[in-house]
Amino acid sequence: MILNCPSTGSTDVPINDNALGNGAEADEANSINDLLQEELEKSNIVLSQENNLRIEITPLGVRITLLDSPDKPMFERGSARMMPDIENTLLSMSPLFNKVQNPIVITGHTDSSQFNDPQSLDNWDLSALRANAARRILEEGGVEDRRIAQVIGLADSVPYNRFDTDSAENRRISITLLTDDAYKKMLDQNRRNFGNPGTQSELDLAPESVF
Repeated sequence: MILNCPSTGSTDVPINDNALGNGAEADEANSINDLLQEELEKSNIVLSQENNLRIEITPLGVRITLLDSPDKPMFERGSARMMPDIENTLLSMSPLFNKVQNPIVITGHTDSSQFNDPQSLDNWDLSALRANAARRILEEGGVEDRRIAQVIGLADSVPYNRFDTDSAENRRISITLLTDDAYKKMLDQNRRNFGNPGTQSELDLAPESVF
């Protein structure tokens, strides 16, 4: 995978003060972003004109997105088998992620193309398997498994290019370094949504009133 790593300060980083929060939370996200930009400049990752690496500050933290391109796909078509270039890129980036200890969320995404073969993986399968493939490579590169907070397949439900849902850039892997506050909120939300329902709700609901 050949990356276009923008120089420090040149990345399109939309910052929403309300979304990011105030004070320490925004400062943490900006510090992570600055460190990653600096380390990318010092790394041996090859630069080119291909715009297939995006670094953005989001409400959760700093998101690094690797986008597919028609001439250099990241995975074999209809498969979670990773191409050697993207595998080497993730291995090269793993030491960068070890410069900080923030928890990591990995998401896989596809375009909206559907497969005609009913025996093939569908987009939900592909996105989840590809996200997990990225996790395994990052761990092989030295990222500790305890830092992986979530691995999610989102199929084509969140297109990067919503005006052209078949666009190659919708096929992507995103790696988000969470701020401390975002991680705590995520854990709390997961406990409420997916934990023991007996401890999650103060409502006394009979099954027949729910279904």
